[in-house]
Amino acid sequence: MALAKYGHTRKPGHAKEGDAVCWLFYPPQGGPFEMRTYQKSMASYAWAFEHAGLTRPEWVPVSVRPERLAQDGAEFWAYFLQHPPIAGLRSRAMF
Repeated sequence: MALAKYGHTRKPGHAKEGDAVCWLFYPPQGGPFEMRTYQKSMASYAWAFEHAGLTRPEWVPVSVRPERLAQDGAEFWAYFLQHPPIAGLRSRAMF
């Protein structure tokens, strides 16, 4: 449960293409909640973007705001940055 210190966990920890993934979030206020997603590869997302008419998909690396790095320390965020649980993707519309 290495991600728990960041306020969430996922089950299963490792999933293959198309597998359901259950994310459990533990916000500071309020009770925990669950969200189900499906494991997709970067190639699958790039294919979907292209077929939707979007070009030049670009993966945006995960980052931590400098003030949070200063507050929590680089060691705290090391696992999150080395094993990012999310990925950002941006693209352009073909016009």
